[in-house]
Amino acid sequence: MQVILEPLADFSPAVKHGKGWCPYCGRETAFGWDFRLNVARCLGCGISERDFYVRKFNNLWPDGSLESYERSVKKAGLEYDAPFPWEKKKPKINIPERRQCECELCGKVVPAANNRQKYCSDCSLIARRKKERDRKRRVRHGCQPPLNKLRGLPWRGQGQLVD
Repeated sequence: MQVILEPLADFSPAVKHGKGWCPYCGRETAFGWDFRLNVARCLGCGISERDFYVRKFNNLWPDGSLESYERSVKKAGLEYDAPFPWEKKKPKINIPERRQCECELCGKVVPAANNRQKYCSDCSLIARRKKERDRKRRVRHGCQPPLNKLRGLPWRGQGQLVD
């Protein structure tokens, strides 16, 4: 929570020069015009003139004094162009390079998506079809139990080839 500092007793806002009391900086500061949001902002901390305490200490209410203050800030010619918090550049994180793997079918080196990857994207469909074809052939010839028949029921061949 920020500390809000009241102005000194002899303070009067200099509306004509675009200056005002900033309760967060604790001093009289110049305000600049932010053309992106169309508000006057403190050049020290960035608080806008729409803040309650800025309005309270500078007597900036919508009875006409707020509009005249905005005109004086624009006339003063100071701009507030600090970046928004989300526009600030974040420090770059060093991400290690992706692990490379060699495709077992074509031999092409590709970045691995995970630790189990054996094939490149071009060969993965071919390998998947070949494995499915071989599995169905083994089931058909009785060398391996079908995947949906593993409930303890006897299956044809019990591991031997059936003629």
